[in-house]
Amino acid sequence: MSEELRTLSLLGGVTAVGKTDAAIEWAKQNNAEILCCDSVSFYRGFDVGSAKPDPEQRKIITHYGLDICDLETPMDVGLFHQYAQKVIKEIHRQKKQVLVVGGSGFYLEGFLNPIADKVEVTEEIRQQVQEVFSEGGKEAALNLLKQLNPQGLGSLDQHNPVRVQRALERCLASGKSLIELEDAFQKISKPYPQFQKRMIWLDRNKEELEERIERRTKQMLETGFVEEVKTLVSQGLEKNAPLAHAVGYREVLAYLKNELQESDLIPAISLSTRRLAAKQRKWFRKKFADGSRMIIPQGQSLDVRKLEWISDT
Repeated sequence: MSEELRTLSLLGGVTAVGKTDAAIEWAKQNNAEILCCDSVSFYRGFDVGSAKPDPEQRKIITHYGLDICDLETPMDVGLFHQYAQKVIKEIHRQKKQVLVVGGSGFYLEGFLNPIADKVEVTEEIRQQVQEVFSEGGKEAALNLLKQLNPQGLGSLDQHNPVRVQRALERCLASGKSLIELEDAFQKISKPYPQFQKRMIWLDRNKEELEERIERRTKQMLETGFVEEVKTLVSQGLEKNAPLAHAVGYREVLAYLKNELQESDLIPAISLSTRRLAAKQRKWFRKKFADGSRMIIPQGQSLDVRKLEWISDT
């Protein structure tokens, strides 16, 4: 295997920064195919609100990780990385490079660090936790988690419904606390040991990113975001709490329930998206290698020939 094919290239970045166009251009220049790492784009029907690469973009470069499960089928980090390993093997079979692209830190981290533990969650437990969310939302799930974890919830992001759901599933499935599970996690070897990992994450200055977020939000609403959510509601969106709480989707749901005025949609979605970008920025600073941040000059597209990849150490 050549040196290039021993490398996993991870292109991260905050939402609306321009990852999709940059990834396609880099892949064209480097004989690569793209593995998308976005927690909403995994699902069929979540197209407009996830800013998923469109069919024309997918014709230019093969994309994996899109439309791989239905609304009612749970996706988690373990299942994703089982899928990712098969994809990487297939791309290498074609003697092409792998470009992993995304902003979902929980899934990206699985390329750099162990994916938590070996706990197997049964369908019965998934359904049990889903019922907790359906009946009482994230707060009910948190209350149950706290009962199971009298010593505290450790580093769990208690504001993230997906993290809360997965944590509750794992506690119920293992009979262990989050602290015990985290201790076991620390003893697991690093993933993808046969590859050198290199990375870079994209950012823009605050004012420009906010402008891009608002512009993209307007475009989403103009190109059928509300209609997309209506269709997903008819398919059972509200039964899947993590997806129903995804940025943009929760605001459109609120609008459809007359809990939000149409004139407030753009400001509400833009605010949630800015908050998401702030969380992503914190994650990349903590998890990606020092020096891997690249700020795209204001008003410019990224020249992918100038990417300076930083190796994972």
